[in-house]
Amino acid sequence: MITPSAAVTQINSMLEKEFSGVNISFNDNKEGYKEPYFIVSILSNLSNQITQEDRKHKIGMQLYYFPTDEHDYLEEILDIEQRLTELFCNGFWIQDIYIDLDENGLSFDINEGILNAIFYVNYTTYEDDLDQYDNIEDFDFEENL
Repeated sequence: MITPSAAVTQINSMLEKEFSGVNISFNDNKEGYKEPYFIVSILSNLSNQITQEDRKHKIGMQLYYFPTDEHDYLEEILDIEQRLTELFCNGFWIQDIYIDLDENGLSFDINEGILNAIFYVNYTTYEDDLDQYDNIEDFDFEENL
């Protein structure tokens, strides 16, 4: 299972690789950061049981991008949107689970010169019923009759 922390770590790593030289933070306190920079945060975290063995998980990721110039930013932000689309929409790995964005994909909006990007890390875990019998040789059947 992917933890929210593991999702943030992987997203940060991908951003660092794609946007070298841009600061990346998991802290929403923008004091002390020199533009441009990203803030990565968890929007939501949901787990849902599909069947007795299967669970669907959905971690909402929110990225904020603060451009180099807060007054002249449109071209820079549009470039960042395109690069984020290429980075996340083709799918990626977190731990040993391949992540393919859901039907909502990657959504963007710009508010007061700050780019806001939202996407969901969706995956399903499958628990094998046989796992409960891993230590069956330790069970004393005669004692429980």
